[in-house]
Amino acid sequence: MSVNNIVRYPAKQGNFSATQTLVDVEIPSGSGVWNLSKCYVDIPVKPTYTETSAAPVNNTSDSDAGVYSNVLIVDVAGNQAGRSQLCPPTQAILVKNAECFSSTKGRIASARRVDALRTALAVYEKDERTAIDDPAGINRPATDNIWSLGKMAELTGEGEDPSIERAHGIKIYLSDIFNFGSMTAYDSSPSAMGALRIHLETNLDLLKSIPVVDAATFALNQHADGAKPTYGAIDGYADPGAGGQVMNYAMTTAVYDSVDDSPFWVGMKCLISNTSAGAGGNVVNAIVKIKKITHNNGVDASLNPQSAGAAAANKGKLHLEFDTTGYVTALANTETRAAGTLIHSPAASNTLSFDKVDLVAVSSSDPAPSGVDYTEWLLQDDSLAAGVHSNYTRTYQIPANCMTGVILHCGLKPANGASMYSSDEWKSYRVSINNEPLTTLDVESGSAQHYDLIRKAFVNRGRTLKCVEEIVQSIEGRRLGASRSVTVENGRSRVIAFPVPLSASPQQLELAVTHATGTFSGPVRLYWETVKSV
Repeated sequence: MSVNNIVRYPAKQGNFSATQTLVDVEIPSGSGVWNLSKCYVDIPVKPTYTETSAAPVNNTSDSDAGVYSNVLIVDVAGNQAGRSQLCPPTQAILVKNAECFSSTKGRIASARRVDALRTALAVYEKDERTAIDDPAGINRPATDNIWSLGKMAELTGEGEDPSIERAHGIKIYLSDIFNFGSMTAYDSSPSAMGALRIHLETNLDLLKSIPVVDAATFALNQHADGAKPTYGAIDGYADPGAGGQVMNYAMTTAVYDSVDDSPFWVGMKCLISNTSAGAGGNVVNAIVKIKKITHNNGVDASLNPQSAGAAAANKGKLHLEFDTTGYVTALANTETRAAGTLIHSPAASNTLSFDKVDLVAVSSSDPAPSGVDYTEWLLQDDSLAAGVHSNYTRTYQIPANCMTGVILHCGLKPANGASMYSSDEWKSYRVSINNEPLTTLDVESGSAQHYDLIRKAFVNRGRTLKCVEEIVQSIEGRRLGASRSVTVENGRSRVIAFPVPLSASPQQLELAVTHATGTFSGPVRLYWETVKSV
């Protein structure tokens, strides 16, 4: 059994940021034979947080800083609610335009608006489970465990082991950028292909970090059930009669089957509020940091102090101990504190750092071919004036040697955002090639004809159609008791795709499309998959 060598080649640039977004990587000439289908661009991302609040009251640990769990988003909506909350189905959404060159063969592939094309195709190529389980994805959708939090921290939800923030590595496979990247034996010897040079224009400027939970989250009713308490509700407390006892704990009002169902973690900074007419007085938004989380088993002597709700009736609640000598320093004898709230205090802001970008190359034991046949996507841009066209009929030229056509109807580009998702909702369409209709009737959205054309297009490409839900999942979805997709534009991504009879000469496409409910709003992107060889 052969063993593949893995080599990291650093990018030519030394710095990356929201304003430094170009990436150039290279597999050197004479370095061996490489399996490009397993090679990827590795982008480690880590946020640096600016604290909102001052030090926790009476803090006893060495660090005042909280531990934060943010999630990465691609902010296509320009700091607005909506599509930025979607989970990109592919990491290739971070590549806007790309080129690759062989030092002996010249330019091999050029890919424009990789982000729009690959995102649209991935909706059909990946099922829901694949999106959830991808460890190198940008973020993950809300699952049945609604508090499955971000990828940039290891969070402790029970006990007192500290939570840890960490960098998250995003992998962008070459095969998700170029079709040529599916090659399994690239021979870098000078007599064959030579060095492989890759230039990427990225969307790092759109990559941002936002809180998974915020203060408003803790005002939500548990499981979106109005009969249940809010996540931030904490029980009242009565001093058992000893007096002088400090308060460095709280008990949730909500009952949890498992701590995994809880939005709390060790190291979370919170604001606690409750009232009392006793010596402790009213507490309003005192800053505390969670030190330990115990799932109350309802048995005496299991909590410290025992009087903090160990009765059987409180089984399943969370006992939260704070890193403080007491946010209330001394309770009066038999003092009663009213029920209150405990809400998360997110960081004031954060900045993302990209310490380095590498090309991770994997060697191949396959024999290098004498020639390579592959395909390349060519982009033909068109546009529709926003708010004008409820339907349109247009004629386009299909390039020679084309085997597949994919058409995206993208929303209008918002300020500071990007027009990326194919989310304009059409009702029906008709496609003719060289005056020959592909179907006898108009193709309706969601119809068997629509999916059959997509299936045939995928078969033409040698790819498998895995999902026809045409839904882009959301990081919020089930957490808010909603569907898996956000409400803005229905979280939909739909393409018009069809096979094209192979011809050495250009062909003519006639396309007629009708909008579902209103008018089209922006770009129409026509991608043609053409056959090439080198």
